[in-house]
Amino acid sequence: MHLQYGLCVIIAKLFRGERIIILRSDDCDLHMPLDLLAKELKPTQADIQLSLTAELLKAMLSSMDSEWDRKVARVLLGSNRSLSELHNLGMTEGDISLWTE
Repeated sequence: MHLQYGLCVIIAKLFRGERIIILRSDDCDLHMPLDLLAKELKPTQADIQLSLTAELLKAMLSSMDSEWDRKVARVLLGSNRSLSELHNLGMTEGDISLWTE
């Protein structure tokens, strides 16, 4: 234990929101074990999927420079979502039909 700082620890936040506490030791190099731990705890698709809301989508589209960029983003957005999911994101029938043209 350090005289001035006390017990040194590393707090690692995992992809699922869990946290683990790793005691830091001056006698042991933790780089290799931490690298191995990181490789074992790779995120799944569900872990990294963006939680998209209508407000976030609107902000993202309005931040794009050109109409072409917005159209490409909409096509990508619609490529793996159902009509009901697109409606939940604030898209209307007119918006959706424009993407497919």
